[in-house]
Amino acid sequence: MIHDRACALLLVLAVASGACGSRPAPTKGAIAGRIRAADGTTAIGGATVRLSDGRSVIANETGWFFFSDVAPADRIVATALHDGYAEAIEPTTVRAGAVAQLEILMVPVTATATIDAAVGGRITDNAGATANFPAGMFVGADGRPATGAVTVTLAPLDPSDRTRMAAFPGDFSARRADGSNSLLETVVPMAVTARQGDAMLNIAPGMMAEITMPIPAASAATAPATIELWSLDPATGAWREEGTATRVADSTAPGGAVYRAMIPHLSWWNADRPITETTCLRGCVRAPDNHAVANVHVNAAGVDYQGESDTTTGADGCFALNVKLGARVATVATTTGLVSDPITVTASSTPMRAATDPTRCQDIGTLSLAAPLAQIILQWGAMPSDLDSHTTGPDSTQADGRFHVYYGQRGGLAAGPYCNLDTDDTSSYGPEITTIVRAPGGRYRFSVHNYSGQTSGAIEQSQANVTVLLSRQGLIQRFDVPTSNGSNGNVWRVFDLVSDGQGNFDLNVINSFADSAAGYGP
Repeated sequence: MIHDRACALLLVLAVASGACGSRPAPTKGAIAGRIRAADGTTAIGGATVRLSDGRSVIANETGWFFFSDVAPADRIVATALHDGYAEAIEPTTVRAGAVAQLEILMVPVTATATIDAAVGGRITDNAGATANFPAGMFVGADGRPATGAVTVTLAPLDPSDRTRMAAFPGDFSARRADGSNSLLETVVPMAVTARQGDAMLNIAPGMMAEITMPIPAASAATAPATIELWSLDPATGAWREEGTATRVADSTAPGGAVYRAMIPHLSWWNADRPITETTCLRGCVRAPDNHAVANVHVNAAGVDYQGESDTTTGADGCFALNVKLGARVATVATTTGLVSDPITVTASSTPMRAATDPTRCQDIGTLSLAAPLAQIILQWGAMPSDLDSHTTGPDSTQADGRFHVYYGQRGGLAAGPYCNLDTDDTSSYGPEITTIVRAPGGRYRFSVHNYSGQTSGAIEQSQANVTVLLSRQGLIQRFDVPTSNGSNGNVWRVFDLVSDGQGNFDLNVINSFADSAAGYGP
C-alpha cells in the first residue's frame, strides 16, 4: 500500500481520482528499450529517440532509454537517430499500467558523399548500392531549393542475414496501391538521405532520383525481373506501395544483380513481394507460475521466407497474428532481459486473418518466460554526472541474508538474487534500469547514491526521478527527488517494496536522505 503521509510526494502516472489512500486504475503506460547496431551486439549510446507524440530522449552510453507517462495507443512510433546509422523506425503498442519493451537495431551507413546541390551527383558504396541526384533537385522542409554542399548517405540492409533481419525498419505491415493491407516478404531495403548540417532535405516535387539496391546472394536465384517498390512512412512505421523496381545485372553486388528504381522522395525504400495469402497463429505467454503476462512483444519470423509479424499480448496474456500461408514460422516472446524459447510450426494452409476471428487461428500453445515482477528506472539531469542505483533485499545465499545489487555487483535474472541492474551510467541522465523477476518474502529497498559527491552537484538539485513498474499489479509510480536536504546526505532512500513471496508487493514510501551505506538496508 502507499502510505497516506507520503501521497503528496508522489507523481502518479495514472490520473488520480478519489481518496489518496485508494489505488485508481492507471491511465498511462511507459516505453523502455535499448538501441544496438544491426550486428545485434554493439550498443549505440547517445542516440536520440523520438516518439510520434513529439517527445524525445537521449539514450545512455549503453543504448538504454525510457519514456514515462505515455498515452495508451495501439500504434505509437519510436524513431532513433545517430550519426553513422540510418534512421531506425519501430512501432509498438502501449497499454495503461504496463511498460512496452522495444529493441531497436540500427543499420550502419555504407556510403557518404558530399555533392553540390546546383550540379547534382552520384553516390555509391561499391557493392551495388547507388543513388543519382539531378541538378537542383534538393529542397528543405519549407520547400525552398537547397544551395551549396549537401551530404548524402546510403544504408542497404541484407535481410538474408537473420541477425540483421531484426533491424528491418517498421514491422512488415504494408498498404498496397489499391488500398488493401498486406504483409511483406523482403528482398532488399535501403535508406537514402540528404542533409545540410542537422537539416534533412528531400526531393523537389516533380523530380526523381535513380537508386540501385543490391540483391543479396541468398536471394539472387529467386529475385524476379520486376518487383513491387515500397517506401516507409515514418509517421506510422508501415510501408506503402509506390511503383516497381527492375532487376539489372551488376557484378559489384553480392548476388550479381541490383534492383533499379526511380524515387520521388528520400526515405527507407524496399524491393519486396507482398504476401497475398496469409493465415494466422494464436497462443498465450505465461510466467513460470502460469499467470498471464500482458504487453509482451511477440515476433513470428519466417524460417523459409524473409518476413516477420509482430504483436503484443493483451490483458489475458494471449495474442494472434498473421503469417504466410503454409510457411515454417518461429514464434518467440520477449521483454527486457527476458525471452521465451521459440516455438516453430508449419502454418496452416487454410486462409485466416487474426482480425476477423482470432479463435479460428492455429493454436501454437504457450510461450513461457520469467516475467519481471518489478522494474525500477532511474533518470536525472546533467549534474551530477554519476548517480547510482542500489537495491537490497532478502537472499538466503548471502552470508548476511541480504543481497546488494549496484554498479559493482549487478546481480542476475537466471539465478539468485533474481535482480539485475542493466547498466552503470556515469555520464549524466540515465536511465539505469533494475529488474526483479523473483521476490522471496521480505523487504526490498531502492536507493540512489550520489557517487560524484555533493560538491560536484548536490543530489537534491539533480532533477532525479525514479519510476517503479509493478507489472503484476498494474501499478506505475514516479518519485521526484526532494529539493530540500538539510543533512546534506548523499543517498536518496526512495522506497521499500515488501514482498508477500507470491509476486505481490506493498509499496512503502521513504523519500528521505541518508549518508551512504546507512541508506541501503532497512
